[in-house]
Amino acid sequence: MNSEEKKILIMFDMDHTILSENSDSVILKLLSNEVMSELKLKQEVSDNWANFMQEVYIKMKEENIKIEQIKEIVENIKLNKGFIELFEFIKHNEKYFEPIIISGANTLFLKWVLDKNNLNNLFKFYISNPAFPCDKHIIKIKQFHKHDCDRCDQAQCKGVIVKEFLQMKKENNVTYSNIIFIGDGLNDYCPSKIFNERDFLFPRLEFPLYRMLYNKGYVNKLKCNVHSWKDGFVIIDVIKKLL
Repeated sequence: MNSEEKKILIMFDMDHTILSENSDSVILKLLSNEVMSELKLKQEVSDNWANFMQEVYIKMKEENIKIEQIKEIVENIKLNKGFIELFEFIKHNEKYFEPIIISGANTLFLKWVLDKNNLNNLFKFYISNPAFPCDKHIIKIKQFHKHDCDRCDQAQCKGVIVKEFLQMKKENNVTYSNIIFIGDGLNDYCPSKIFNERDFLFPRLEFPLYRMLYNKGYVNKLKCNVHSWKDGFVIIDVIKKLL
């Protein structure tokens, strides 16, 4: 590929992909066991993750948990193995890539993670459920959008997000040579349904997306290339062949 050719759009999930843990889950340890038991029952029946997390923050406020405690935990989640090297590879070849993040968490956590890991220059654009500090509930979170997808959480469908992003880019005369999505969860499947033979889906090995693809046969429904990953080095080995 030369610098005059189209860029590669490379999209990342955050929790259990960029990060080694789930940011929403790890902060729950701040809550008392009694409240955790109550929230677990609500989580099992919730179909809107943003609304559920708003309940979490309300309970945290009631238990006098501070936003600084939440921030410290989120900032201290380690990146997955090989992702520092993966980001360095993309940065070194930035003329070939447009990296973005599409996360089911929230924009406040994303900002904290990017700031802590000095990734703001790499990820100039990210999409997630809007969230901001709020005196009343510690953090105010809203669902990203409304959608008609019947397989995704009500707060967000990444398939719809990717379609709208690509349409926005097309209207600005931007198209891509390849599209890559790197994730781990079931909500990372929808984008891949619109991918073609030039595109790539990277499911994390033995995580829910991988198991759905290979144990339930969903991989046979896709036109794109599918490569499982256990660390960032595996991803580097594949994408460097596109340059």
